[in-house]
Amino acid sequence: MTDQPAPTEGPLRPARTAWLGRPSTVVGILGATVLVGVVKLWTGNGTLGNVAGVLLIAVAAVLLAVRASAASRASRPIWGLLAGGAALNALAEGLWTALDALGGDPGAASLGPDSIYLASYALMGAAVGMLVRRTAPRAARASLPDVAGFLVVSGFASWQFFVVSPGASDDPLFERLVLAAYPLFDCVLLALVFWYVLAAPSAGRVAWLIVAFTVLYTLADVMYGVADVLSLTDPGVADITFATAFGVLGAAAACRGDLLATPAIGDGSHVPWRGAVARALIVSATLAIGPVTAMLSWRAGVETPAWLVIGVLGSAGVLVTVRLIALVHQLERAERASRQAEVRLTHWATHDALTDLPNRRLLEDRLDMAMRQARRDGGAVGVLFIDMDGFKAINDTHGHAAGDHLLVEVAARIRTAVRATDTVARVGGDEFVVALPGVSDADEARAVADAVAAALRGPYRLGDADVDAGASVGLALVEEDDADPVAAIARADSALGAAKRAGRGQVASALAGARAS
Repeated sequence: MTDQPAPTEGPLRPARTAWLGRPSTVVGILGATVLVGVVKLWTGNGTLGNVAGVLLIAVAAVLLAVRASAASRASRPIWGLLAGGAALNALAEGLWTALDALGGDPGAASLGPDSIYLASYALMGAAVGMLVRRTAPRAARASLPDVAGFLVVSGFASWQFFVVSPGASDDPLFERLVLAAYPLFDCVLLALVFWYVLAAPSAGRVAWLIVAFTVLYTLADVMYGVADVLSLTDPGVADITFATAFGVLGAAAACRGDLLATPAIGDGSHVPWRGAVARALIVSATLAIGPVTAMLSWRAGVETPAWLVIGVLGSAGVLVTVRLIALVHQLERAERASRQAEVRLTHWATHDALTDLPNRRLLEDRLDMAMRQARRDGGAVGVLFIDMDGFKAINDTHGHAAGDHLLVEVAARIRTAVRATDTVARVGGDEFVVALPGVSDADEARAVADAVAAALRGPYRLGDADVDAGASVGLALVEEDDADPVAAIARADSALGAAKRAGRGQVASALAGARAS
């Protein structure tokens, strides 16, 4: 199964080859991940465990490359960027393992694996960013203030803890900046992941595996950074987490599914609970990280320029405020859309879809109100039952589309022939009923019935042909024994039968019999 392009990207050419990912491949890569973790624990993160980790990352890179070659044009760049990032990580891990085995200095900042590791971040970040943009561009734009606020405060936290804190190493500033680049890039990746969660909360399982990889990948880097700052010598948990991340990524590459899933909030008019919760968590984190970092820095005796603290906290506050205002507007738009949808649903439930006339349900409600009014204030209520003459023959000869056009024209003619206070309803294929509230007597009701029959007399223009058509009309006045609208309509229908028996284009009364219109 190939990845399908997102609807927002328009129609795309099909993939060059079919993707043949199987559950056994997914189980195999996850089993290999568990095996690597066991080897790392058993060897105490020695050379054998590092080699096993390198092989696992290399396998994930190969699977990603194969998936990229089989993916659709829309998702192929995303898989390719992930494959390139995994390949760089395999290279950096291999180099680090070789230097460590040969007694070199694998941790030399910017001189060895560090430069390759950092280069992989650009590819990973570009992949996740492209995933956001191609899945839900409108929702992604709306979430930019969330991401920007998170980046501002997380970058401030990275600077405080990994560059200027007393726990940082006494290495030159440049090397400390390289060390700080890791958590800073992790913040960027996490922000992109949060961005994706906000923009596309209904993504498919493949995309969520990529999200899980990114979280594990950045978590491992944070563990490595804390180990460096605190001079810990056994970052075993970080090594296992790092390897597990690429096992999950390999499983994503081997798993069938749609990478560019259709989001629930892609149009920006809807705020599902998952998106709302994620947005609330990010806003809360943005509000908390800055002040907590500033407080911990002050307690640790870190000298931070006041302008930096004010600038960071002020920028974060502005971005959060902007996002809250936008969220309020979004909720207001969603509420308006919900009310409009409710109005449309109510209209569809009480009106005919073809002619937009009231249906039988609404007709009976209005007729019941008219009957109650007549009983209370006096007067009469008339009911017309209208049926087209020869409609089936017209439908069979000219087609259903022409028949529908004829019904729409008939509905329009009936509306023009009755009074403004009358209700015209479509109750069947070519059957219409008109409720006549407040008529003075049978003669007034008969006058309306005659006007309707005259208005419905042909010809009708159907395409290039003129069709001669008409209608028969049954008339009934509501009487005391008409307990409900159904009984009144039934008497009008009975009068219609008399009109049909009398011939085409006739008007018949339930009391007075039939006569030609």
